[in-house]
Amino acid sequence: MNQHETRFLIFNGIAFYIYWWLCFLGASKEEYFYGPIIGILYIIIHFIIIDNKFKEFKYILICMLFGFFVETLMLKFDFIFYKGILANKLDIAPFWIIILWMGFGTTVFHSFKWILGRYKLSVLLGSIFTPIAYMSADKIGAITFNYSLLISYLILSFIWGITLLLLIYIADKIT
Repeated sequence: MNQHETRFLIFNGIAFYIYWWLCFLGASKEEYFYGPIIGILYIIIHFIIIDNKFKEFKYILICMLFGFFVETLMLKFDFIFYKGILANKLDIAPFWIIILWMGFGTTVFHSFKWILGRYKLSVLLGSIFTPIAYMSADKIGAITFNYSLLISYLILSFIWGITLLLLIYIADKIT
């Protein structure tokens, strides 16, 4: 890997986490657009830099639609409440959480490419670490669980173990 690729991998991971936290913090303060604006700018920059734009576009679109479906179902089943304009007005997942799913899509072929083809590891990581991110969003007030933290963690572990497995499998098939 050359120096340019290394820098991009670092930029890819850091940029995702920056706007990830901006989305959470913005939602907690009811300033819903800061994180998504930075996220959209990052995605534009991402597409300027990357080579295989069609493959990435297809995968990011799949992540966005999958995320919209999963997050809206969690909202509709009263598992979770999101602060956000769409969540309040239309009873669907807010834009700030969907842009996070798109951002995840930008990382899978780059800073998270080490997980491709590692299905057992994807289930394990999705089950353990993704619920922690939701717990932090709950802690700062961007989301609210309608169940205890333990039950919420267990439900999210199940959802995200399967979700990350499916998303990694899809990424492998696109590659």
